[in-house]
Amino acid sequence: MKFGKLDHFYTGVAIPVSALRSDMSCGCGEFLDLKKLGTWCKSVGIEIIQILPVNDTGLNSSPYSAISTLALHPIFIRLQELGEAKPFLSEIECFKNSHEKSPQVLYKSVLEGKLSFLKMCFKENRETIMKSGDLKKWIGDNPWIKPYAVFFQFKKKYKFYHWKFWPVMQQPTEAEVNNEWEKNPDNSYFYAWVQYNLEKQLIETARTIESMGVYLKGDIPILMNEDSVDIWMYRKYFDLTHRAGAPPDMFSHLGQNWDFPIFNWEALKGDDYLWWRMRLRQAAKFYHAYRIDHVLGFFRIYRIPSMESSGKMGHFYPASFITKKQLIAVGFDEGRIRWMSLPHIPGEEIDFLVADKSDYVKKMYLNQIHNENLYNLQPEFESEKVIEGLDEEERIKKLLIIWHRNKTLLEIEPGVYHKLWDYRDTRAFKSLNNREREQLEHLFHEVDEKSEKIWETRGNDLLSMMQETTSMLMCAEDLGVVPKCVPKVLKKRQILSLKIERWTREYDKTGSPYIPVTKYPLLSVCAPSVHDTHSLRGWWELELTDEEKQAYFSLLQLKTRYPEEYTQPLARAIIERNLSASSIFTIFQIQDLLSLFPELKIMSPSDERINVPGTISDKNWSYRMYVSVEFLNTFYKFNDYVRELIKTRKSRSLNTK
Repeated sequence: MKFGKLDHFYTGVAIPVSALRSDMSCGCGEFLDLKKLGTWCKSVGIEIIQILPVNDTGLNSSPYSAISTLALHPIFIRLQELGEAKPFLSEIECFKNSHEKSPQVLYKSVLEGKLSFLKMCFKENRETIMKSGDLKKWIGDNPWIKPYAVFFQFKKKYKFYHWKFWPVMQQPTEAEVNNEWEKNPDNSYFYAWVQYNLEKQLIETARTIESMGVYLKGDIPILMNEDSVDIWMYRKYFDLTHRAGAPPDMFSHLGQNWDFPIFNWEALKGDDYLWWRMRLRQAAKFYHAYRIDHVLGFFRIYRIPSMESSGKMGHFYPASFITKKQLIAVGFDEGRIRWMSLPHIPGEEIDFLVADKSDYVKKMYLNQIHNENLYNLQPEFESEKVIEGLDEEERIKKLLIIWHRNKTLLEIEPGVYHKLWDYRDTRAFKSLNNREREQLEHLFHEVDEKSEKIWETRGNDLLSMMQETTSMLMCAEDLGVVPKCVPKVLKKRQILSLKIERWTREYDKTGSPYIPVTKYPLLSVCAPSVHDTHSLRGWWELELTDEEKQAYFSLLQLKTRYPEEYTQPLARAIIERNLSASSIFTIFQIQDLLSLFPELKIMSPSDERINVPGTISDKNWSYRMYVSVEFLNTFYKFNDYVRELIKTRKSRSLNTK
């Protein structure tokens, strides 16, 4: 699908499909609920609906942990719309009623219930479904459905264990998949029938809201769950020896390990990016625009060896690296290189930290260096996961990990090195003399500059491929440690960047002042909050200190003292500020709009949050609207208020600075 012309300022609303509540939905939002949301959007002047990923994630509620990049999630199906469901409508109604008042999405219960009904519907209508010409044609047009269906047959057979632990079909061929498809026609056609109907409902939804003048913006995650049909079937396109993550920063001194495999871009390029093109074309059936999750990963990924559990021991890839030859050329001999690339632990430190077990630790886990009172870790213990898996006291494991991480240089491959992220804090770097530090810093600067050129070429090539594959409008999520080349490439390719107001600041200045929203680039998306942050109400009431409240409140130019609670005048002022942004899109989470009226908001601001990154909780991804979309469409006082708020944005001149 194609987005309209970027000839005026657009306002949008962001919501997970699961968060919608309607008179027809069973326990969570469904694709067809977006039509009623579209009606509301049209009535108040909103022109974009942005949703989170909707691919099948199996038993995992996170939409960013897909087990298929092409299959849609069965949880979003409208059971009552299926002709095959007529004999079960009363039971479906009871199921719906049992979940209707739940304040949150009960993911496991809803998914199990819907799958149970779908199996009943299929069993009751098996012969008719399997003879359907439309379904057979759809299967022929969507060859990805065969590996998907076979993958799930084996997942079910082996109690949903990871495919690595199956006794068979760990390296499937296309012929083997086709054979399994034919051997189990009931199972095969069941999964195909479910996906056929899901796709039908989402396409109907997208076309309906398009006819209203409202565009659907999807979300395409860059990474895949290892236990997915894509990695199972298309193994050569992935590097399973490494994981993606994020480097250490002020919020996480160990960085992040997302535990998703990274891509083998060379193999993908060799097949003209067939897998990515297939993925994008599937998304283009539904979306007018899409958010590229972690666009920085298309320039370079933060790569972590699979045997490391934190982000501490990772590095950016691709990149320019330092070679042993370069180190020797500037005066570092073999011993000095070893000193910087391996942990060296003084015996006195060991004796002090584990006095009662000093000899034991030295014997079990360390090697003495010559006859010095100095030790290295034994090579077999040079990984976080190995150390964490030891049957050992926690205090000793903690020390071994600390020592393992205490390196200035990470050896990527024999004779090739990369700097540890916080190398200046390592024992080896602190011991270098001034000349050695200067030489090393100079080398680091050189490889950083060369890396920027590598990243620019890589990012430009990959984003160009994505743009030429479909006509969807591309919007980039470019948050994090942003290379200098990224804004340049996004501008060149006319791809929208992302500006989250609370983070869009001049961090190199005292007090980190906010960059005025009127200074945001035209080709950007302005958002006051996103699914990984607190809502505006949560940000104000749960996150900001009094000093921070005062600093932000002064920007609103209100004459009163800043309020402790998130009041309607404060909410209106913040929303108006974001509506005045120079960004072509301003997109609000629906919670931030609903919080304008007490009748529409949830009791606790913490319940408005969709996800807390880096945590595992039943509360994550369970947010659900307090009121139904039908009620929203008839709450005229609120709708008039929102319409009045945003009416001037569309009519503003694009030349406004």
